[in-house]
Amino acid sequence: MRKILAAVDLGADTLNIVAHAEWLASGNKAGDRSCVVLLHIMDFGMTPPAYLLPYIERERALAENKLKEIAAGINARGLKAEYRTMMGRLVETINTAIRETGPDMMVLGVKSHLIRPSSSERLIKSLDIPMLVVRGPKNVTDGIMIKNILCAVDFSETSLKALRTARELAEAHEAALTAVHVVPIEKPFIGWVDSCKDDLCRFKDESVQKADERLKSLVPQNCKAMVRCGFPHEELNNAASETGADIIISGARGLSYIKGIMIGSVSETLIKSASKPVMIIR
Repeated sequence: MRKILAAVDLGADTLNIVAHAEWLASGNKAGDRSCVVLLHIMDFGMTPPAYLLPYIERERALAENKLKEIAAGINARGLKAEYRTMMGRLVETINTAIRETGPDMMVLGVKSHLIRPSSSERLIKSLDIPMLVVRGPKNVTDGIMIKNILCAVDFSETSLKALRTARELAEAHEAALTAVHVVPIEKPFIGWVDSCKDDLCRFKDESVQKADERLKSLVPQNCKAMVRCGFPHEELNNAASETGADIIISGARGLSYIKGIMIGSVSETLIKSASKPVMIIR
């Protein structure tokens, strides 16, 4: 990846977000150094009144000084860094920054809200580039080490693209890769007769067998393939814990077991529930 756009609010998550952006940039095997673009957005829903402009300019100057300091550290570690401050509505301004900078990947933190969707959830629906949603330890001072990658595969086009990305990252960073397919559990309706339940069990067993064969055909021998049954986001989180995954990679939208019905809830639920960073591939 030649350019990574890292959105930072200069709060507690900033060093963690920057560390993950540097990790992505360090995997570039091309001759040119990868560039991390630090983006700080002064979130205003409307144009501020004139009497606030001096305060806003002081805030912008303070932010740029902090960004300059972070960028200097990135440059000292052998990568390129740029920074910019922008003002406007958060999601719309991020999309503007993407059009202007042309990054290969977006990195940002997650803040869940009980009433309204988080910015990362809204960005899933609007971004046309991959995004890495970072959560986890805040006290990152010496970079991060990603040694175990878990990739969700439901055999949809976007999940196969996610698997390709996961393989590239695993190779670039010498990390272990586990591909996981989850056969969702369907709860029998009240009043189903035993024969119907038996048919459901038979369907599940056949689905697991077919998925296992297909998944193993997609991953190289040095990667692990795992098929589980249950609710996708729960099983993916459980698999991440069991394998010691440092990051989860998923397609933005996939196919349900009812052929042709598109779903996006798994990736969104992962962002809300995962204790690990989640990379969403479009």
